[in-house]
Amino acid sequence: MKLFGLIGLLILWNCSCVDRHRSHALCEQSLIDSLEVRAQDSLFSNLPYSRSLLRNAMRQAQDSMSYYRLMGLYGKTFFISSDFDSILYYNRPVKEYDKCAAACPRWNDVLSDVYNIEGNVWMQLNQPDSAVAYYEKSYAYRLKGEKGHLLSTIGMNLADAHLHRGELAHTASYYRRALFICDSLHLSEHSKFPVYCGLGQTYMDLRDFDLSNHYYELAGQFFAEMTAKSGCILIIGEIITIIRKIIRKPWSICGKQRS
Repeated sequence: MKLFGLIGLLILWNCSCVDRHRSHALCEQSLIDSLEVRAQDSLFSNLPYSRSLLRNAMRQAQDSMSYYRLMGLYGKTFFISSDFDSILYYNRPVKEYDKCAAACPRWNDVLSDVYNIEGNVWMQLNQPDSAVAYYEKSYAYRLKGEKGHLLSTIGMNLADAHLHRGELAHTASYYRRALFICDSLHLSEHSKFPVYCGLGQTYMDLRDFDLSNHYYELAGQFFAEMTAKSGCILIIGEIITIIRKIIRKPWSICGKQRS
C-alpha cells in the first residue's frame, strides 16, 4: 500500500511540474505577444524605442523559439527605415533555427512573417519573380499557423507581385482569394477596402468595365473614412471606368487603339 501511495505522489508531482512548465510557456508567449503589440504601436512614431523593446526582450528570452521569434520581429523593424540588408541579416538565423525547431502552429506564423517581409523586400528591389516565391512560402506557412486572418494580406501581396509581372489573371485570382478569406473568416468590412480597390483596377486593366465599376462602387462605401490620397485614387478609377464603358474601346499606354 505504501508503494502504491508513493507511486501516486510521484505521478501527482510530475503532473504538477508539467502544468507549471506549460503555465510558464504560456506566460512567456503572452509576454511576447504584448511586446509585439507595443513594438508595432510605436513603430512609426518612435522606431528606436520599438527596437529597444525587442532587444531587451531578446536578452530575457527563456527559450530558443521565443528568442528567434523576437529576432524575426526585430528584423521587420528595418523595413520602416528601408534597411533591406539588415532584414535579410536578421532573418537568416531565424531560418537556420527552423532546421532544428519543433514544428507547431505558432512557429509556422513566425516563418510566415519572415518570408512575407522578405517578399516585401524583393518587391521594393523590383524583383517580383523572387517576391512571388517568398510570398508563396509565406502563404503556405500561414495556412499551418494560428493567424489565418493574415492570409488575406499575403494574398493581396501575391496579387500585387503578379501585377508587376503583367499576369492580370493571377492578379485577379489572388485578389478574389483574399476577398473569399475575408468573407469566410468574417473579417471587418474595412479589411475588404484594399481588395475592392485592387479588383476594380485589375478588371479595368482586363477591360471588364462592368466588374471594375462594381468593385469601385463597393470600395466607395468607405469614401467618408478614406485619406485624401485613397479618395482621389478611387474617384479617378471610377471616372476612367465610366469613360471606358462609354467609349468601349481598348486603350494602350500611349493612348492608341491596340490592333
